[in-house]
Amino acid sequence: MEIDARRILDALPALVWTARPDGRLDFVSRRWCEYTGISSEEAPDWGWQRAFHPEDLAELLERWRALLASGEAGEIEARLRRFDGVCRWFLLRANPLRDDAGNIVKWYGTNTDIDGRKRIEEELRRSEAFLAEAQRLSSTGNFSWCVDTDQTVFSAEFYRILELGAEAPLAIDQIAARVHPEDLPWLVERIAPARDGIEDFSHEIRLLMPDGRVKYLATVAHAIRHQDGRLEYLGTIQDITEHRLAEEALGKLRTELARVTRVTSLGVMAASIAHEVNQPLSGIMTNAGTCLRMLAADPPNVEGAQETARRAIRDANRATEVRRPATSAVRQAARHSRNGRFERGRPRGYRPDMDRHSKKPRSAAH
Repeated sequence: MEIDARRILDALPALVWTARPDGRLDFVSRRWCEYTGISSEEAPDWGWQRAFHPEDLAELLERWRALLASGEAGEIEARLRRFDGVCRWFLLRANPLRDDAGNIVKWYGTNTDIDGRKRIEEELRRSEAFLAEAQRLSSTGNFSWCVDTDQTVFSAEFYRILELGAEAPLAIDQIAARVHPEDLPWLVERIAPARDGIEDFSHEIRLLMPDGRVKYLATVAHAIRHQDGRLEYLGTIQDITEHRLAEEALGKLRTELARVTRVTSLGVMAASIAHEVNQPLSGIMTNAGTCLRMLAADPPNVEGAQETARRAIRDANRATEVRRPATSAVRQAARHSRNGRFERGRPRGYRPDMDRHSKKPRSAAH
């Protein structure tokens, strides 16, 4: 009977082994020997240990002893060395065989190659780590929303942006509590049509944090319809607060620069006007003095005084011609300056995308 059982185990397309109740191996299948290059005479008792990677052996023995102590079935992952020296990951499963009294009389085990699965899992872990780091660096979180069930899934960066703990599922109400009160009705109006059909959307909204800070988010979502009819949205949110604040600061700098430029231009203009006006004024003073001297002469030089007076009148007309365009230019510059002060005096929270009658954020539906 024992010989027949061994033949059956040898015929199985797996690496099979059996052990005594104390854990010492008493049989390894033909396929086990062929794979490891260790003979059936070398493997029994504890000779099988040299078939495993040295870095995994200590943990493997510890787990095996724990299974023996518990008397329960279990599994262990470890790297098994092939006959050519190549190590591959295997899943080791062990199950106890008990007699009618419940005592363990034998352990039966199999070794299954899972190297391909382990490589895929490692690639997946690397991809997830890469994605998480990319999201952290770009301040971008992603989410999915199943419209029919309202089931949602959020990335770790999504939780970080909303400053919520990731230890518990995130409810829609918790997200709504973070949305700025002025943006919430508008956002509800935008999202409500999404429940009725496929509609991609792209919005900018503000978050009002518990400490009073305002965050600006850019949200993009793409709708997909599954074969079973379920509607799901896959999307991202990006924290663009720094970009928004930089835009506002740049706008203030441009306004201030324009004001300084106008003031500088006004000063240059004033100097030019003063120069243009001083010349005819100087002529008027000179001609007026000459006219007085001619009239005070004995006898008075009336003809000369008349000619001098005519020159004074000509200089006065010239000064008037210079003054008129200069006055117009000064008034225009003053008007621009007042407008600049109005721009700088806009209330906190004003954004370029908000018109005079609404503070709703920008939106672009696709």
